[in-house]
Amino acid sequence: MQLYGQVDSLYEAVRARAPQVEAARVHPGPLSAAKGQGGVESAEPTRYMRVSYGSSGPRRIIWDASLETYRWDSGPGIGARLGSDPSEAAARIARTLGAPLDPAPTAE
Repeated sequence: MQLYGQVDSLYEAVRARAPQVEAARVHPGPLSAAKGQGGVESAEPTRYMRVSYGSSGPRRIIWDASLETYRWDSGPGIGARLGSDPSEAAARIARTLGAPLDPAPTAE
């Protein structure tokens, strides 16, 4: 059962590909108002993953259902797409944060 939807798959991929990245799945509950750019209130996503490595982060990543892709939801490059494949997105996250990356598992 995936309590966090697509975020669960990304979390597992980050744990496997970049185990030194600190990752947490977050579900803050119902939509909450948050101040966005320019002080305008915006809805914060209900499910996201928080990642950090060393002095990089914390940053949020969400699954954007309308674009069918993971994307950064905070920090530099906010809105940048990370791809729809969890393993590829995990590799991009690790590279962005400067974390070591384990090789992708091979199909047997």
